[in-house]
Amino acid sequence: MIIGCRQARLEAPDKPGSEVTVSAENSFVSFPPTLAAAEEVLAAFEARWDARFPMIGRKWRTNRANLTPFFDYPLEIRKVKYTTNAIEALNAQLRKVTGKRGSFPNPEAVRKVLYLAIIKASERWTRPVQDWPAALNHLAIVIPGRLPA
Repeated sequence: MIIGCRQARLEAPDKPGSEVTVSAENSFVSFPPTLAAAEEVLAAFEARWDARFPMIGRKWRTNRANLTPFFDYPLEIRKVKYTTNAIEALNAQLRKVTGKRGSFPNPEAVRKVLYLAIIKASERWTRPVQDWPAALNHLAIVIPGRLPA
């Protein structure tokens, strides 16, 4: 899901907060309850934006096989899976700190900047996961016996 939204941003030549990227994020990340509902959302998005940005809908349709298993889980688990992608968050933070600088004088400078960025990002790792209790309850139902009582 995250990668699809990032692709939508790349395909749209407008600014990151533009109407088409916000529409893509709201359409696909608003967690449609079923796969059929997600297909309807995608069809509505394509009806509105395909004339200007045909590749966005096409990429979502191409990656449909990768997204379909996502809908096998209850909504609460999907929200946690989407919002707790720590690797994506860390990559975004590292891209942000390295992108601000045009070049680095030596490899040691790059290591120092990345180290400091990781230290800063790790401060947020202690925060509780949003909606975790609801997701934990559903996980206990979906995979019984694997979670402590």
